[in-house]
Amino acid sequence: MTRSPRFIPFAVLDESVALAWVRNLHRDRNGDWALSCTLRGTETGQMKEVVVPFGMAPALALGRIYNDGFLSLATQMGSLGQVFIAALQDTEYVTLSDVPADVFSDKMPRKSQQKLLLCRTPGLDVYIPPLELVRRLFLHERVLANVILRHGGLADLCVPVPAGHVQNLALEFTSAMPQKLLTEAFVREFAWLAAHPVGAASWNSVARLSNPEDGILLMPPELGGFTMTFRGLFGEGAALVYEILSLPGKSHGFHRLQYNHPAIKKKGARIADSASTNLQESEQEKASARVQKDFHIEGAPSRARGDPDFANWLRAGSDFINRQGSVRRQPLPMSSPRGSRSNATERQEAESVTSAETPQRESIKVSVSDISTIPQLPPLSFRTIQLASPDYIGDLEPLVDTLRRLQDLLPSTTTVSSSICAMPENSPLALAGNHRRPCLIATFTSVGKPPTVLLEIDHTGLTALSALGLHALTQVNSARVESYIVTALESLESNGHWPNNIEEIGKDEFKTQRIKRMLRHSSRSKSPEYQTKWAAMLIDKLKL
Repeated sequence: MTRSPRFIPFAVLDESVALAWVRNLHRDRNGDWALSCTLRGTETGQMKEVVVPFGMAPALALGRIYNDGFLSLATQMGSLGQVFIAALQDTEYVTLSDVPADVFSDKMPRKSQQKLLLCRTPGLDVYIPPLELVRRLFLHERVLANVILRHGGLADLCVPVPAGHVQNLALEFTSAMPQKLLTEAFVREFAWLAAHPVGAASWNSVARLSNPEDGILLMPPELGGFTMTFRGLFGEGAALVYEILSLPGKSHGFHRLQYNHPAIKKKGARIADSASTNLQESEQEKASARVQKDFHIEGAPSRARGDPDFANWLRAGSDFINRQGSVRRQPLPMSSPRGSRSNATERQEAESVTSAETPQRESIKVSVSDISTIPQLPPLSFRTIQLASPDYIGDLEPLVDTLRRLQDLLPSTTTVSSSICAMPENSPLALAGNHRRPCLIATFTSVGKPPTVLLEIDHTGLTALSALGLHALTQVNSARVESYIVTALESLESNGHWPNNIEEIGKDEFKTQRIKRMLRHSSRSKSPEYQTKWAAMLIDKLKL
C-alpha cells in the first residue's frame, strides 16, 4: 500500500482530525490554486480552518480521519449507500442551502451558496459536491491534480491525442510524468480522460468552468446505467455525498493501447555519452517541463517539492464497466554514443523504428492541428514601434506558430494578438547581420484582468537571451504598455543579455518574468508536438 504523505496543515490540533468540509477555491498571485478545508477534532469537536494546495485534492475525502497529519483508512462521518444512476449528465447545479435540513445531524438548514450537483433518482435525491465527482473521475494521482485547472495542462504529461473511439491508441508520455505511475490501471484511466470523447470533454470542462467565486465545477460526463456506491449523510428522500466509493460507468475508447515514456528504453541499445549536447538540451527540457511537487505541505498554497508522488490510495476497484482492450508498453529506441553516427541518421532510424512498431503514431500528428488550419492571430498596432520587414523574421517563425497553437488551447474569453516588429534603432542589437533585427510582441487580454505581454527577440548571433513575460499589475492603456516595451528593448546590452535590473524597470506598473531557452531546440522547433508542448508550458508560465 502506498504511504500517505504527512500533511502539516492537518496536524494543527493536539488530536486526530476529520475533514468536515471543503469550502473555497483560491488562486494566489503566483497562480497557484488552493482549497479551504474545515477540520474537526475527533475527540473535542474543536473546529479549525486551514488552506492547502490543490495538489492535495486526491486525499481530500470528506469525513476521513488524519492522525498527526497522516491520512488513515478510518472515517468519522457518514453511512454507506447505493443508488442507481440512469444518466449522470442529467444532474443540475443547486446550492448547499437547497439540501433538506433533515440530512444534517443538527437538523438545521445551511445558508451557504456553495455549488452542489443534484442527481434526481426514483426515491432519492443525491447531492454531490463537484470536487468529489472530479476527485473520483480524474484525480487518481497528484500529478493530475496539478494540471487539471490549467488549460492544456495534460500536454505537460503526454503528447496530445485526438479524442475519439479508435482501434489503436498510442500515448507518448513526457518526462514530466513519473514513470513509476504508469501501471496498467493508471494508463487505462489516463487514456479515458485524455482521449475518450466523453472523458476528455468532462476533463477539459473543469479548467473552463471552475473559478474562485463558484469553486470547482465540471460538465458531468455522459455516463449512465450503473450503481454508485458512496458514503454520506441521509435524510428523508435525500442524501449528501461525502465520498464516492465506486462509479462504474466508464467504457474504453480503444481496442489496443500502446504507450511509451522517455525512461522506457529498448534493451541492448547503447546510452548516449553524457557530454552530448543533445542530451544536455534534453535534460534541460525535462527540467523545464517537470510538474511542481508539494509532498511535504507546510501550509499556504505553495510549489514545495518532494518525493515520492502520492496516489489516491483510498481508491478501490475499477470504474470501468469491463476491461476491454489490451494495454502494452512500447519501448523507445535509445540514442547511440556521440560521434558514432550523425544526429540526422539517428533521428531517421528512430522515426523508422517508431513508424514500424507503432503505425498508429499518425494519430498523434493529427492531434496537433496542421498550422494552416489554425486562424491567424490579430495584429497589434503601435504608435512608435515599427513593424519589421516581412522579408526577414529570423528564427521567430516557430514562436508565431506556437502562439497560434496556444490560442487554440485558451478559452474564447482570452484574446491573443501579436506582431513582429523592428528593434529600436538605438539598441546595440538593432541589426542581425545585414538585416534589422526583428522582435515578436504578443499580448494576452482577458475580461477583467490586466494584460500580459510576451517579448522575444530574434536570436541570430545570440546565445543566452531570455524571452520576457511582462505582467501589468493593474489595468493600463496600450500607450503605457508600448512605452514599457520600448524601455525594455532599449535596455538590452550589447552582449545579448537583459540588464541585471530588468525586473526593477517599471516595477510599480509591471512585473517582469524571464523565460529561458524558449523553443531553443532548433532540431525540433518546427515540430507540431514540440510547439504544442511549449504552448501549454507558456499558458502555465504566464498564468494565462
